[in-house]
Amino acid sequence: MSFLRSVSTHMKPQPGDWEATTYLFFSQLAVMVVCVAPLLATGYPAVIIMGSFLPAFAWQHVLGHGYCALSALRLAKTENRTDVTALPGLGVDLVSSITITFGVLMPTWIATGDAYLAWGLGLAVNLLFGLTKILLYPFVGILKSLVPRASLLGLLSGLMLIYVGTTYGITIMEQPYVAFFTVGVVLATMFGRWLDDIPLLPVVFVLGSVIGYFTGSVQLPDNAFDISFNLGGITTLGFSHLWSAAREHIPLVVPLALGNQLLRNLSNLAAAEAVGDRYDAREVMIVDGALTTVGGALLGSWMPTFLLSGHPGWKESGARTFYPALTAVAYAITGFTGLLWVLREIIPEGVVAGVFIWLALAVTHASIRKTPPGHLPAVLVSFIPIGAYLIVTQVTQEATSSASTHLQTLALGFPFTAIIWSAIVVHLIDRRPYLAAGWCMTGAVLTFFGLMHSSFLGVGAQGLPIVGGYLVWAVTTLIVYFLDTVIRRSRS
Repeated sequence: MSFLRSVSTHMKPQPGDWEATTYLFFSQLAVMVVCVAPLLATGYPAVIIMGSFLPAFAWQHVLGHGYCALSALRLAKTENRTDVTALPGLGVDLVSSITITFGVLMPTWIATGDAYLAWGLGLAVNLLFGLTKILLYPFVGILKSLVPRASLLGLLSGLMLIYVGTTYGITIMEQPYVAFFTVGVVLATMFGRWLDDIPLLPVVFVLGSVIGYFTGSVQLPDNAFDISFNLGGITTLGFSHLWSAAREHIPLVVPLALGNQLLRNLSNLAAAEAVGDRYDAREVMIVDGALTTVGGALLGSWMPTFLLSGHPGWKESGARTFYPALTAVAYAITGFTGLLWVLREIIPEGVVAGVFIWLALAVTHASIRKTPPGHLPAVLVSFIPIGAYLIVTQVTQEATSSASTHLQTLALGFPFTAIIWSAIVVHLIDRRPYLAAGWCMTGAVLTFFGLMHSSFLGVGAQGLPIVGGYLVWAVTTLIVYFLDTVIRRSRS
């Protein structure tokens, strides 16, 4: 009875909960659409997507958002507060999901024509994501204490502005009527604060879909009203391909799992704590790692989960403990009945693109505001390897060209490259030459073992000249500092 009383006290929907739910539901739906639509366009069997992947995708959200709702309820009860805001949820990671889709599933499917082989490799890579996060979790606190704040913010803002912003910017050009309508409404309300008392996101999705229908961007599918209950099933296909996935894709998994997920998880938890909601970081990280692992090992989803961003914004908007529960219910209803498949077809990508453009700008703006002005170059330098990764994954190039080869070398392991380059610049700005040289050496070590600038792990990997380059950078830093010190002393 005490639990029921606590639920009735702390889980009453607030006005901000509805807008947060709308955004979470459709933004996560957008990740699925961006990854699934290109696969289907190549002839990938819809039966795997509809029968296995979509229920698994729904389970990830039911479990992940359900956990966040329960943890918020527990915090509100423990601290006897009614102003607790739940974490935004354990949802799927856009960057990692796109990487697995376009870097593992699609190439395998196109090369072999074996849909189950492609799916199995995708599940195995997701399983590797989960195992990597679980294994690396004990060391994340140490790494966070060593990595400068500007480096973490640079990675986050670079991924959002350069990768996500450009990816959806392309979609704006593909569906201009829908996308510019969405951009016009969302940017005016979110940044201009016009009509900020009205929850406009639901309206945007409805009207955007209507505009898309009349402009030919979307069409109502023939089976739009066919409802079929499907909870999915258990698959061990990921285990069957685990070794081959580890052998081929570990250099892809480790940088993204550590730099794009674990460190971002900690940053998002720190952001929640900064506005008064302190959650158990250890528990959240373990649940996230377990959910990613189960998603790849058993449920049938190749999309890794992580803790979503935006907690301070939702707290400011009035969202409290109810919105993750609403999101979980929405995914249970749509994911287990086939409605997700219908929504995938009738909601224009241009609507999703406009919302993500706003999110990319908001995250980058917040990151820059939280960065000391003197460290801003360190944030910006991290955009370079992220830009290279964007080009490699989004633009087709001649594989034999020298520029393409070097571009891929820069893109491989880009989260590590972004953090290391940014950390070097931070310590150069702060006149700490030995720490800057130490980060140069770190870059050399990671490159030597294939975690950066290489497509496979191994001693020496592919980048011995680049290893030498990082060593040259370290020595150059110390020499320049020594000369600067001598000159300054002579002037004084």
